[in-house]
Amino acid sequence: MGRFTQPDPTGQERNPYNYASGDPINHSDPTGASTSSTWGAFIGGTIGTMAARVLPWWSAG
Repeated sequence: MGRFTQPDPTGQERNPYNYASGDPINHSDPTGASTSSTWGAFIGGTIGTMAARVLPWWSAG
């Protein structure tokens, strides 16, 4: 069974060797800083918030 030899550089996890939030099948964490799904959620939330604010203004125009 393979083991990870480098701890997570952020040091905020209980288990510093926890790769990709414990789900390497669905997530990628090449730098150990954050998983790709974390960034996807952030970007998607930002776009959704912007759209919710712009669409009513655009429709009323």
